[in-house]
Amino acid sequence: MTNPLKFLLGGLLGFALAVPAGIMQADVGLNRILHNTQWVVGPHVHVAILVGLTVTLYSAIYLLFPILTYGAKVHSQKLVNVHFWCHLIGGVGMGSFMGMTGLKGMQDNWDYIFRRKALCCFVAPFFIESRNDDLNLSLISVLLTGGSFRKPPTTPFIIF
Repeated sequence: MTNPLKFLLGGLLGFALAVPAGIMQADVGLNRILHNTQWVVGPHVHVAILVGLTVTLYSAIYLLFPILTYGAKVHSQKLVNVHFWCHLIGGVGMGSFMGMTGLKGMQDNWDYIFRRKALCCFVAPFFIESRNDDLNLSLISVLLTGGSFRKPPTTPFIIF
């Protein structure tokens, strides 16, 4: 199977997975439940754009690359296969996990990100590498207790 055909079929798979999710969102009863959740942006939008559109565009790039470069060959077919499978599995996996969290009611708005638990989980990787043990312990206690401090941290907490 040629690279353009492989990527074209992957793009068709992405659109084939995204279209039913969009049709299900058109149902008024289901839309009342799923509106403003991760379901809306996960299985429909992200799978359609990330898998359907971009993999189809990669198909065009792999088709046009030899034509525009006067017959240049792909350096490694193994890397092309890794590119295809990582993009396909990663895009469909991300969309399906976002869909599952949307079905459980996770909201899709920026206000959710700035709540305490989500902010701690978002900022924690930047501070875990810190040399200050008090800061590490306070961050870990925030993550484990769900954002409730027993005592305030003893060191200044600088984000930027």
